[in-house]
Amino acid sequence: MSPHFFGLRCRLMLLILAAVLPAFLLVLYSTFEQRREAAEYAQKDALKMAQTVAEGHRAASSFVRQMLMGLSSLPEIPGAKSAAPCNKMLANILLFNPDYANVGVARSNGDVVCSALPLPGPVNVADRAYFQRAISTGEFSIGDYQVGRIAAKRGIHFGYPLLNAGNQIWGVAFALLDIERLNERLAETPHLETRDVAMLLDGEGKILARHPDPANYVGKSMAALPLFKQIQQSQGEGTYESVGLDGTRWIFAFTPLLNRPSCCAYAVVGIPAEAVYAKANHAFVRNVSLMAGMGLLVLALAWAGGDVLVLKRVRALSSAARRMGQRDLTVRSGLPHDEEEMGQLARSFDEMADNLEAWKNQVLQSSHEVEKLGYRNQLILDSAGEGICGVDRDGKVVFINPAGTAMLGYSADELIGLPLHQTVHCRKTDGTPFPQEECPLHAAIEDGISHQGNDEMLWRKDGSGFHADYTVVPMLEGEKVTGAVVTFRDVTERKRHEEQMEQQATHDTLTGLANRTILNDRIGLLIERAAREKSVVALLLLDLDRFKEINDSLGHGAGDELLRGMAARLTELMRDSDTVARLGGDEFVVLVEMDTADSAIPVAQKILDALTKPFSISGREVFASASIGISLYPKDGGNSEELLKNADVAMYRA
Repeated sequence: MSPHFFGLRCRLMLLILAAVLPAFLLVLYSTFEQRREAAEYAQKDALKMAQTVAEGHRAASSFVRQMLMGLSSLPEIPGAKSAAPCNKMLANILLFNPDYANVGVARSNGDVVCSALPLPGPVNVADRAYFQRAISTGEFSIGDYQVGRIAAKRGIHFGYPLLNAGNQIWGVAFALLDIERLNERLAETPHLETRDVAMLLDGEGKILARHPDPANYVGKSMAALPLFKQIQQSQGEGTYESVGLDGTRWIFAFTPLLNRPSCCAYAVVGIPAEAVYAKANHAFVRNVSLMAGMGLLVLALAWAGGDVLVLKRVRALSSAARRMGQRDLTVRSGLPHDEEEMGQLARSFDEMADNLEAWKNQVLQSSHEVEKLGYRNQLILDSAGEGICGVDRDGKVVFINPAGTAMLGYSADELIGLPLHQTVHCRKTDGTPFPQEECPLHAAIEDGISHQGNDEMLWRKDGSGFHADYTVVPMLEGEKVTGAVVTFRDVTERKRHEEQMEQQATHDTLTGLANRTILNDRIGLLIERAAREKSVVALLLLDLDRFKEINDSLGHGAGDELLRGMAARLTELMRDSDTVARLGGDEFVVLVEMDTADSAIPVAQKILDALTKPFSISGREVFASASIGISLYPKDGGNSEELLKNADVAMYRA
């Protein structure tokens, strides 16, 4: 869509159209009211005409009823013993009543005995609706639209029961109302216009009579139309706008032909909806046309006047703003600063330009100072011996100093943009994954508090790791955490020194075996477990025979080598769960947990058998034997001191 569509000129046009809209809505409402009033008037007019048609038909029906009642009292009728007098009398009645196609009398079995028109032969009307209704109800009845069997004309039959002296029905007097005469009477309906239609419908929706054009409509059914369904639902008179058989829209009015709610026939008058609404529709088109013409004229004037009165000054401001957008802060609007809206806007624009130009000069001066400060900070980062790394709120690296890249084995470009935790802090010291939720870096960003990590592993680019201590300090802007600064240092050497000191404190320096400190701890642990599980702890104290002779003859170096060989052989011989320790000199201890005390002797024998093999000392084979003393828990003592003492006694007795 063109950007000019939402320009100032178009918005002015939209305002004018919005101002015209209420007038258009008023015209629309006025047209709706005119159409409603026209519809109400047409409904009343059509209902009056339908009532007039019904009244005329009721009068004709009443006349027929009176005539048929009168026939029952004539001397020619009772019993219809002789057809000739009856036929003659009925012929005279038909002569003076041209609305009827025939008049006759039928016995209770339906056989016609006399008729105003000559009978073509034996005629029976027992199947006719009017006859059956008169016989079953004993009252005046109206039949369906049908062709008479005697007159051979279309019409509506009326019937009246004939009673004998015992009030028994012996026959039915009937008359056939000529449909053509009904159509002629419909044409005489008062106030019926040329395009209006008047109809008579039976109880099944069939058209009995119609004006105009009866030839094309009489006999057709309107039962499927919404109009007839409305007639059936109303149970009386009413109006309804609907489509007729011709497919056009009509305003119909209807009323029963008889004065009872459920009737067998109806009078219907229809007025074309097009004719009813024509005046209102014409007024609507005229008013809308006038409004459209006036609107177009106003829009044209606004389009031309807006350019002169408004858009010229707006373009000047727009041009100045465009130049300012291109960083030309020396531009000004060039418009007078008067009190009307555009003048005030020009004053505000020029004041803004003055302020921006002054601000630009201040920014230039400040930027020089910031550059100096940034250079100093960079020197501090580059010269720091510890690794310093900055991350954003997502934990991604935004900067790192040279000391940090040297420790991690990455270049700065490789690390920037990578998540720090997943890159260098993803595994613990034992190699298991380090969840990000447990990382102090994540915690500092979440809670805005400084956190520390001690003796944790950081992993280099080549996959190797090193022990490090680090501190995480959150970066704050106001109260919002925007990231964090991580300071870390390599503590591998310190860690190695600590482990060496711990090794010296708990292990024999010469052989690497556990010393007396570790031995006492292991004895205590095994005694606690043996007490729970009712097992036995065996302590075997070994002393090398002739060690002093070997040491004196071959030298202290050979003696040390023999002690290391002894330690290696014992370690290889025993299980991983057993403990091998050196007490000092040539004394060794083997600590074994077993089910019974008898198991200690085989262990001692296994050690003595292993010593039958020579040791290789400085290229010479040296044989060594040992004395072994055994003490058992709980038999020989309840603590390490007692067990060692009793094992020593047993060894010197061996």
